Amino acid sequence: MSKLILQLLGAFILSSAVVSSYAAGADRSATNFNCVEAGANGITGKLYTKTTAQSFNFDVIALRDATQVETDFANLIDHNVTFELVDASIGSCTSYPVISSQPINFTAGDAGRKTSNIISSSVAYSHVKCRITDAAVVGCSTDSFAIRPTRFRTVTSNMNNVSSGTGITAKAGRDFFTITANTGVAGYNGIPKINSTLHDHNNSAQANKLSGVFASADKNTGAAVGSHFKYDEVGLVLFAANDIYDDSFTSVDQAGGDCIVGSFTNTLVGGKVGCNFAYHSTLTIGRFIPDHFDVLLNAPEFSTANTTFTYLGQSVRYTISPVAVLTAKNATGMTTKNYTGSYWKINPIDASYGITPIYTEASHALMVIDASAPAVMDNGEGRGTLNFSDTSSNILALAKSTLTAPFDAEIALSFTLVDTDGVEVANVNGLPQTNPVVFGAPSAGNGIGFSGTKEQRWGRIALANAYGSELMPLSVPLYTEYYDGRNFIKNLADNSTVINLATQLSLNNGSTTKAGNQAITIGTTGSTTATLTNSPFSGGDAGLAFSTANAYGYFDLSLLNTIDSWLLFDWNANGLHDDLPTARVNFGLYKGNNKQIYFREVY
Repeated sequence: MSKLILQLLGAFILSSAVVSSYAAGADRSATNFNCVEAGANGITGKLYTKTTAQSFNFDVIALRDATQVETDFANLIDHNVTFELVDASIGSCTSYPVISSQPINFTAGDAGRKTSNIISSSVAYSHVKCRITDAAVVGCSTDSFAIRPTRFRTVTSNMNNVSSGTGITAKAGRDFFTITANTGVAGYNGIPKINSTLHDHNNSAQANKLSGVFASADKNTGAAVGSHFKYDEVGLVLFAANDIYDDSFTSVDQAGGDCIVGSFTNTLVGGKVGCNFAYHSTLTIGRFIPDHFDVLLNAPEFSTANTTFTYLGQSVRYTISPVAVLTAKNATGMTTKNYTGSYWKINPIDASYGITPIYTEASHALMVIDASAPAVMDNGEGRGTLNFSDTSSNILALAKSTLTAPFDAEIALSFTLVDTDGVEVANVNGLPQTNPVVFGAPSAGNGIGFSGTKEQRWGRIALANAYGSELMPLSVPLYTEYYDGRNFIKNLADNSTVINLATQLSLNNGSTTKAGNQAITIGTTGSTTATLTNSPFSGGDAGLAFSTANAYGYFDLSLLNTIDSWLLFDWNANGLHDDLPTARVNFGLYKGNNKQIYFREVY
């Protein structure tokens, strides 16, 4: 009996010891798991952004409940758990795709907290958790983190003409071009961004001049392509380091401060890297050209050669030279201020591009005297000036051919504006107009204005034989005429024609030839000298006269070919208007009245 009592008492004591041992340090299972940065609070600790070049580890925490670490986890029996990094961007904790996996052995001495082995990932992920599995218990970290690329390795563009010379171009504000930003890291599917304030080839800020966005990067290659970029200026675009960047791929970490907001650093600062990554080098793309030119024309004016009329064939000058002011524009109508210097591409003497004046007249052929290219001035900031000739050079004349009645000249000046990049005019004086650009129009009332009138007269210079007393000065008819549609009549409006006696008049008495400003012998004892009352002509008349000869005789008077070509006429009736008139001057011979049939003196 006593022996039985002793055995029962021993069993009770042993049972009590076991219960007491379990209560004091029993082996308990975790209800959940968490992961935190090494050394961080097991309940509230965070996971920080990592890079694809970074090695790291975490503390794995066994949880008793949502607020306590299970310090008795693996207290009596070791627990081999599976530690995994999982892509938490899709699915739920138990179904997240596995990124990497490793076993972790918990022992009693770990007190529910164990540091993982070193981890790294060459693949980028925007939303990562860690997952721990212990038999039937599966738990994911309360915090998420991103694994980002360290940088964009390359940025390229099809706009690779980075000089001011020939090569690929795009029209400002119109033509789309491509930029490709490549991390070279699989898994990256973010959308790169571009700094809104870029710089041009002069290193001047060009805020908001580049438009367009990247598409999401290809997850297999890490390359993001933007194919609809446009630039609003001319020349080149300079991207500084970090101008092409990503600041949103790590958004899962930014609100909680699990990366350094606004920073591009890949070096740990307080255990954290920057939230952003970028292209760390500089990049130049181009070349961009204007979309079109807008042109403003002045109102040029021709100089009327003879105050109120111009002879056909007489050269004409400008009193107001044609001036075209051009502005280089992009597709939205904004001035491209960088169209200047080496990016100014208007070359009027280029064989294929530039400015070629073309003069037109509706019904009468023009003789173009000065068809040279205009003077081109780069005024800076996308503006320039084309100056056509000056006010001292002869420009053109209307061809003198068959007889024609007076008419108004309606002359237009046309030119083609094209630069060496093929940029052309789109608007003239505020209205849509393509090449050619036209001053005036060759139609009634629309031609370029004249300082006097536009009237053109078919003219000639005429001489008539002269008869008179040897004892008196003798007037010689020398005058200009024009064709009125039926007859030649004296040109009373001509107050401009000039005759030079020394060079344009010739005197011949049958044996001697003299210049018009020299005395010519008459008979054997006399002589006479020419004078001009009107130089220039007055009312179409030269006022030519010869002094008293004091002898009987004659001489022949000729005009020389130095006379104005527009006053020539077909005096020899050979069909060509290339002759000057001649006349005979008679002293001591009375012509008589050409209206009388017969005349006889009575002695």
